[in-house]
Amino acid sequence: MNPSSGSLLTNPYFIAIISPTALLFLGSLGKGIIKGVSWQICYLGFDAALSAVYAGIVYLYDVARNPVLRSENKLELLAGFLIVSFVLFFGIVMLHQIWEKDDKKDRKLAQVLVLGVLANFFGFGLLVAFVLLVKGV
Repeated sequence: MNPSSGSLLTNPYFIAIISPTALLFLGSLGKGIIKGVSWQICYLGFDAALSAVYAGIVYLYDVARNPVLRSENKLELLAGFLIVSFVLFFGIVMLHQIWEKDDKKDRKLAQVLVLGVLANFFGFGLLVAFVLLVKGV
């Protein structure tokens, strides 16, 4: 990295994309260590949604410190994103609570569809929404 381009902590691509993605993969690695290698470590909707919430909160700090970023539209968009991301995060938590119970273990296809497709779609959708809509990278 070019020294004149600033540090990683001020690089908008690092903060918007690399930082939440690193958190996401650390969560997956932790799941793999705790639960062992299985399909369950591919259920990343929870981790992706949590990363999106994290990214939104970190960006709120950036907006609060930088008057150039502080516009009414940006604040409304960020507030709306944080509200939607909290709601979807807890929706994904409820999906995981329901579908990771022992009585659902015999319904593998349904579990993969709900947790591996639906929950991942919403979690990664939040990350994409943050990067494209809120951060505007």
